[in-house]
Amino acid sequence: MNPIKIKSVCVFLLITVMTCFLHSHVVGQTISQYLYGQNAWMPSIVGGDFENVIDNLNNAGNTPFKIIRIGGTTFDNNPPTWSQYESLIHKIRSIGAEPLIQVSIASSATYAGNFVNWLNNVRGLNVKYFCIGNEPDLNWVNKSIDGRNIVWGEDVAYYFKSRASAMKAVDSSIKIFGPDFSFFVDNVDNPSWDPMATWQYPLLNNNNHGLWGQDANGHYYIDYYAFHVYQYVTPSNIERKLTTVLSKISSINTNYRDGANPLGWAITETHINTNNDNVGAHDKTWGFYAGQHIAQVFGLGMKHKAFTVAPWSIHESSGARTAFDLGFFDAAPAYKPRSTYYHQMMLAHKAKKSYAWGYTNNGLVKQVSTKDETGYAIMVMNDNTYGGNYTIRLNYDQQANTFVVYVDAGVAKQYQSYLGPNETQMVFFNASGDYIGKITYNKGHSDNSQPPSYTGSTPNRSGARVADEVKKLVAETGSKLEVKYTSGGITIDHVPVEGTEVEVLDISGRLLLSSSPEVFSGRAFVSFPFQKDQVYLCRVIIDGQIFYNKIKIQ
Repeated sequence: MNPIKIKSVCVFLLITVMTCFLHSHVVGQTISQYLYGQNAWMPSIVGGDFENVIDNLNNAGNTPFKIIRIGGTTFDNNPPTWSQYESLIHKIRSIGAEPLIQVSIASSATYAGNFVNWLNNVRGLNVKYFCIGNEPDLNWVNKSIDGRNIVWGEDVAYYFKSRASAMKAVDSSIKIFGPDFSFFVDNVDNPSWDPMATWQYPLLNNNNHGLWGQDANGHYYIDYYAFHVYQYVTPSNIERKLTTVLSKISSINTNYRDGANPLGWAITETHINTNNDNVGAHDKTWGFYAGQHIAQVFGLGMKHKAFTVAPWSIHESSGARTAFDLGFFDAAPAYKPRSTYYHQMMLAHKAKKSYAWGYTNNGLVKQVSTKDETGYAIMVMNDNTYGGNYTIRLNYDQQANTFVVYVDAGVAKQYQSYLGPNETQMVFFNASGDYIGKITYNKGHSDNSQPPSYTGSTPNRSGARVADEVKKLVAETGSKLEVKYTSGGITIDHVPVEGTEVEVLDISGRLLLSSSPEVFSGRAFVSFPFQKDQVYLCRVIIDGQIFYNKIKIQ
């Protein structure tokens, strides 16, 4: 086929997606089960619609959010009551997600320890993930915390360590994130301004200013180095600076952390901009391209082993498409999802379990590719205002076409189709390299608040979503998985792998059972006294994948 001609210049695209080992490239990287995060903003306690949006998602039985952060400036300056936190925790867990709770740095280390103790020891909520503070490089500069003015990274370490130590003293099993810096900017972005050198790098240097060490009780102060990404946010620009951060983390893990407790990383806020009045239509947070941008940031998270990437946010500024509306949904009562939501949904539900390395030779076409034992899922994103024919080739045989995707699977098969202007396609192949289906989402869908279109088979990575009171799940993990609930417990037939874990929670999100049953001949049983007509939340975790169900025993 002939390439499309633009102003008499032939434009060729090459996308190469590697799915086997190639020199130093990251290949086959397992994707974190919590990669697909979000932020619980704005909740009803500040006049927002977060809970209503969550209820809409719950009713639809369809959510791409695996971990939701309760954080931001308000949660530092004017934190909710502890009971209000508990209510938000229950709401988050009602959709099968886990909370990541910000502890205010305006309060003392004693407060931080008491807060964790109340949540986990008094209320029994078993919250695993906490972060300390929000954007100290923006909100706390030249302000005093614990009698010390905040002017650079060393001052952040001072308050951070005291709170982390107090928190882990009451529950050593928790994981702590931070310091949630605002500026991901260096002197390449702006020669006269290098906040990363002032704030971030000192905390990752191998000296006493850093956060990587242990307290007197042998507890690590920090488990995941977390930061926000807004300024200068082209994905290639993010990766350039991320490479520096990760090199410092790698050095810390090699020299100062034990193998069981490596320092990880996370992006706990991100979006395409911070003020829609400062950008054109292309880069508005409710526009089509914003979804492609967020998908690329998730791709960086896959590639570099992020624990989570949590965009900002669920619903903001009433979804009115105004300057500071960075939400994923439009206004009430419909709360129609935006491009950002649909791109996250496609990845969270449909991406395979491992990242596959790739590249393109066209600056306006990007890819995020994944694989596992069941096959391949390749997201191709065209930001051009023109389309073209493309070939997905599952080996390195060269093709002359407008858009070409090479997947080094060693299979002499190909798939040909058309990629429209301003369009995203997620294309699926089985383990033999046969095309089985695709999802298409384009600017037309986005402009008209329409969901993606589906063709053929587009299998879920984590198994099919289920409605209330359904008694079994079907998971695409190589064999049929049946989960049966009776008054005496849970039976799991056809378990595909060892290492199954089961959690049972009440409808408020309180953990009632956490068990790792033994598996015999593909069957596992967990004893639990389910009460008739009571509603429970059940999570079955197999090979790192979470299967969520809400059940009621009749």
